[in-house]
Amino acid sequence: MTLEINKELTAKLFDTEGLSFKELLCLERTPWHWLDELEAFVEKNGVSDLGPDVFVEGRVFVGKGTIIRKGACLRGPVVIGERCVIGHHVEIVRSLIFDEAKIPHLNYVGDTIVGSRVNMGAGSICANMRFDKGEIFVGNVNTQRRKLGALIGDDASIGCNAVLNPGTIVLPRKIVMPCKNVGGIIQ
Repeated sequence: MTLEINKELTAKLFDTEGLSFKELLCLERTPWHWLDELEAFVEKNGVSDLGPDVFVEGRVFVGKGTIIRKGACLRGPVVIGERCVIGHHVEIVRSLIFDEAKIPHLNYVGDTIVGSRVNMGAGSICANMRFDKGEIFVGNVNTQRRKLGALIGDDASIGCNAVLNPGTIVLPRKIVMPCKNVGGIIQ
């Protein structure tokens, strides 16, 4: 399936109304360009308080009511919305996490945008680099990036131990079954 990457798709994937970091999101650009703006946003808005034994490298913004559990690793720039759960031994790298997302158990999320109310099952991974180190495509669009994880739409569920390959789009309210290795557009 070919998919036109435009603001209609972006609006379909992510509801941006009411987000604490809405100023970061330019709906005229593709979602992966939002990742380029993380550093400036975090620089302006500062680092939030984090719990004990959370490893932070670089700058991080954490919204109100978010829980970050022991052993989590945040390698910025990272922006995490309000009322999220980031679990023990979860690693998040250069990513944008929308409000009420749950990434609770032993996950890796690299160069990824996770929509509101997404639930990632234990051990699920958003791979951010192709095995051959080539440029990553999102649908039929060459992003001209060597690192880009997934675009996970609002209310999606990712099963335990699932792997989302670089450039994967998961449409809103869709399910990736446990132990699956997926790529392309999940609809």
